[in-house]
Amino acid sequence: MKFVVSAAVAAIALAASAATAQAETNWYASAGYSNFSTEGFADHDLDAVTVRVGTRFLGFLGAEAEGSFGMGAEDIGGGLGVKLNDQFAGYLVGAFPVSENLEVFARVGYGSLSLRVVDQDDSPVANGEGNSMNYGVGGAYFFDGLNGIRGDYTRHDFEDGEADVLSVSYVRRF
Repeated sequence: MKFVVSAAVAAIALAASAATAQAETNWYASAGYSNFSTEGFADHDLDAVTVRVGTRFLGFLGAEAEGSFGMGAEDIGGGLGVKLNDQFAGYLVGAFPVSENLEVFARVGYGSLSLRVVDQDDSPVANGEGNSMNYGVGGAYFFDGLNGIRGDYTRHDFEDGEADVLSVSYVRRF
């Protein structure tokens, strides 16, 4: 399934590079913290480090690739814990500048998520994964035009559950 996400991210990047040949582009990268509040297949709050890279073209339209990597496990009893192994997604992004330093955005995309049940020694006991349609909103404030902070909410809709993800991160424009 990660192949499907990789192919989607590659297609978005290809579309972005074709569009940037005709228009100004703004690249950015971000790194920060995300909380995955899952429901349905598992009811847990999972912490992760999230990294993103993206570009804006045509002034307001863009593409973004994202990866999240779990931090620690949440106790589920019986000496077991559940942990986010990883999450990868690709998005189309629409951004609107509110002021010179503030922008709001909406995004829609597709991703995959991998969970792991671990024992007290952090050894894997079971694995699970799923693909999702993702959509969300957020905003970014840039202190000096290049460096800023970003906050966003994204909903991941899986076939057998969902996850609400809140993220806060440092973002750098290039």
